[in-house]
Amino acid sequence: MSYVIGRSNIALVYNDKLMGDVVNPYTLRFQFSDPSYDPTTVNGWWDPSDNWHVWKQGSTWTKVQGVEENQWDWYYPENDWDGSFDAAFMDSDNMVQVINGNSKGVTNMHKLFKYCHSLTSICWLDTSKVTTMEETFRWCRSLRLLPHFDTSNVTTMRLMCYRCESLVEVPFFDTHNVTDMSFMLGGGNRITSVPHFDTSNVTDISFMLEMCFLLTSIPLFDTHNVTNMDGMLSGCTALTSVPAFDTSNVTSMEQTFGNCKSITTIPQLNTSKVTTMRSLFLGCSSLSSVPLLDTSNVTDMWAMFASCTSIRNVPIFDTRKVTNMQIMFQSCTSLDEVPGLATDSVTNMTLTFDSCVNVQYGAFALFNQASSQPNPPTQHRGTFLNCGINTTIGRQNLASIPDDWKTWP
Repeated sequence: MSYVIGRSNIALVYNDKLMGDVVNPYTLRFQFSDPSYDPTTVNGWWDPSDNWHVWKQGSTWTKVQGVEENQWDWYYPENDWDGSFDAAFMDSDNMVQVINGNSKGVTNMHKLFKYCHSLTSICWLDTSKVTTMEETFRWCRSLRLLPHFDTSNVTTMRLMCYRCESLVEVPFFDTHNVTDMSFMLGGGNRITSVPHFDTSNVTDISFMLEMCFLLTSIPLFDTHNVTNMDGMLSGCTALTSVPAFDTSNVTSMEQTFGNCKSITTIPQLNTSKVTTMRSLFLGCSSLSSVPLLDTSNVTDMWAMFASCTSIRNVPIFDTRKVTNMQIMFQSCTSLDEVPGLATDSVTNMTLTFDSCVNVQYGAFALFNQASSQPNPPTQHRGTFLNCGINTTIGRQNLASIPDDWKTWP
């Protein structure tokens, strides 16, 4: 059962206890920030077909299923809250605290507190049967800490704490059954370290730590089953090093290290199955060198090294299958040589070496190769725009290249 309860006026929420230790499974008591607020006017609060009843008791409102007000004193429930709490408190903008709750029968916490922007703390809940925590705390922008929930049966933590901007610490959750951690802690927060989660069954780790801008290091997660590593560390601007992850099954590395402005190098990674490296190192302004990665199956290198302002040269990657090199090296202001990359399959070389102002060698040779191949790139406007203009040899090379390859638009 999905409990769609409350909305923007909820201030406090807790489970109501009846007859000593007996817990009412379908009873919730609320206090509202606006004393004049009447929840019975909200669609879904009282529905005769569901046998829900709502009434006011002093300063609090009570919502009960299966019991009238005059039956209150003798109602004996048989079970705790159970089933699905999918989106139960979603959009409760003024909920500030979860005080108490008995949830040992709950299996689904999908979007449970999503968009509870004012929520600052939450009590420990029995989550031993929960299998999904997807989006559970998404956009809880005021939440600083989380209890150490039992997550032993959880299989997905996708977007679990996305945009929890005030979060300062994450418990060491049991994640041995989790397969999806995409966006789990992404979107920006204030954590300075990440527990060494069990990621042995995770296949999607994309954007897991996106914009964790205070992280300086991360554990060597077990990533041998991961296929999607898109944006995993994107925006981790204080990160200084990257562990040697097992990437043998990864097929997508779009923006994996994007805007990691403090890393200077990366380890040798197995990228034999990767097909896209779009913006892989975009904005890595301190990156000075990269290893010879296996790019034999890569088709897309859009903005792969764009704004890598410290890199002087790159290995000769295998680019025989690459079709898109648009802005691949744009604004690599320290690059001193255009690498001799294969362009046989490339259709888009728009602005590939735009503003690589200190290039000396290689520009004309690559132009000559690409323009004379059987199928020249159909999009090549500005490929060498301002390429080499700060060096004598670079300017001489640029002068020999036709305007449509070096002007914009």
